[in-house]
Amino acid sequence: GDEVCNATNYSSCAFIGIFLRLCNCENIIIKDLEIDGNSTNISYGGHWCDGIQLSHNGIYIKNSSNIAIDHVNVHHFGQDGIQVYDNFTTSPPAQHLIKIQITTSKFNWNGRVGMYWASGKGVSAVGSEFNYNAAGRFASKAADGIDFEYFGGYLIEDGTFINCKFIGNLY
Repeated sequence: GDEVCNATNYSSCAFIGIFLRLCNCENIIIKDLEIDGNSTNISYGGHWCDGIQLSHNGIYIKNSSNIAIDHVNVHHFGQDGIQVYDNFTTSPPAQHLIKIQITTSKFNWNGRVGMYWASGKGVSAVGSEFNYNAAGRFASKAADGIDFEYFGGYLIEDGTFINCKFIGNLY
């Protein structure tokens, strides 16, 4: 039979939200921080086609640049560890770089992905982990370490991942 989805029936949804939201920010350092989404104590209900896709994220970065994330551990969120978006526009300047730099950080055990990169040019990660996402109590697609999924605005370009781990993700 046909699968029934409640994904657009927001009257039956609860949005837990985002721990840290950066919008239109510059020159930010996030350092030596543990962010626990506490998903082990979340009570989800209802039926969803591809997992529950409601906002419960660690770090959300939109239209921001020169962001440094160093020795940060983001784990057990219902959706994503970190999300990156940049300028939903139709004619971006050619040289625009967001310069998101992630070093020695962890985005593990989140319900959908460790990192969701929807738009923007210039993200780097060194010695970081994106492990066991969608492998715990809850799982939603894309169910991987990093999801590169263009969502409008600047194209996803210039990503560098050096000595990073992508272990035990559902896909």
